[in-house]
Amino acid sequence: MTAPLISICIPVYNDGKHVGAAIESALAQDYPDREILVSDNASSDDTGIILANYPSIALATQPTLLEMAANWNTFRNRVRGDWVLFLCSDDVLKPHALRRCVEGIRPNVDAVFFEFDYLREGKSEAKPPFYVESAWIPAVEQHGIFIIGNNFPLSMALIRRETLDTVGWFDETYNFCTDWQLWLKLTAARPIAQIAYIADSLAYYRLHGSNETGRCIRNRSAIEEVIRMKEDFLARYRPNPERHREIVRASRRGIARLASRYAETMAAEGDGETAEYYREQSRQFTDDNAPVATPAGPPWPLPPNAVRFPVSA
Repeated sequence: MTAPLISICIPVYNDGKHVGAAIESALAQDYPDREILVSDNASSDDTGIILANYPSIALATQPTLLEMAANWNTFRNRVRGDWVLFLCSDDVLKPHALRRCVEGIRPNVDAVFFEFDYLREGKSEAKPPFYVESAWIPAVEQHGIFIIGNNFPLSMALIRRETLDTVGWFDETYNFCTDWQLWLKLTAARPIAQIAYIADSLAYYRLHGSNETGRCIRNRSAIEEVIRMKEDFLARYRPNPERHREIVRASRRGIARLASRYAETMAAEGDGETAEYYREQSRQFTDDNAPVATPAGPPWPLPPNAVRFPVSA
């Protein structure tokens, strides 16, 4: 297989503190066939000064502030690669990330997603893996699992450009669920497609309160978008009646667990009113009389028709 060109796309807004590390990690990749593009979303901090230190990147500066999804969509007409990786400005790739991702590519694969470690205040923290083994998973199976309740960061995925174009990139009516909603579109795009998963950690996902996730949790739009998105895709995702009922029950349980976690976050920040709002949401989606066999979160069991594959060191 000819080595594909990979476009690393880094959207940034007021993140001069971290964006340099993201760019350095893209430049440090041991996979040479790549381009690095940055979209500065009208930042007002020192982001522009930091970006000026990297003349080799393809930089576009937005004249006015865009919503997050709109800024990410600006890459659509700029990328030249066959594959695209969206690297958030506060995340960091390990040097071999692209090379390892390419190992998962084959003709019917539409995306490769991979494990990562959390990065909190400069210290690495392990997380539960999505699966316990690397594998190619039928897209329709992965679609159902993503509906249930796992939002896997797009910084930790390589996506086929052709499929991105087919699904229309990011839906700009979402802010919190921007990447989650794209995952659902990608996994529903081609019934015969596969999604590759690499069980080894290839990046760091930075945890801090100033990112977009924290903002959406505080203003309560997070859970509202999750509910709307799930209802939309559940209305269309019907593999068979029994499996659909299972997915619906597991999805509701996933919303309840998510709302409970947000309640804990808000309580820790001293926002009792918002914490109680999330507790009520959790109660609404909790049904103790409807046990389900599908887990509510990772590690997930590999679907029976997944194909395991080795990943080199």
